[in-house]
Amino acid sequence: IVPSADVAKILVGNLRKLVETVGSVSELARRSGINRQQLNKNLAGSHLPSIETLALLGESTGTPMQNLFEPPLPKSMLAVSM
Repeated sequence: IVPSADVAKILVGNLRKLVETVGSVSELARRSGINRQQLNKNLAGSHLPSIETLALLGESTGTPMQNLFEPPLPKSMLAVSM
């Protein structure tokens, strides 16, 4: 069992990898239809994303939502199409 604090760190780290893969926070926000300021809060770890937000991020990048909780997430598991 992974402690919840560790799950949050894993999730934030994987969200940051999604940003790296698409090129910017603005681009990920645009693709997913998420407010950029909210996405920045998620990336900072000050607010965890809702299930709906995670679903949008996953759908917009082709990344299965469950992969966002897997430590560590190799870039090969990110199915982002440019």
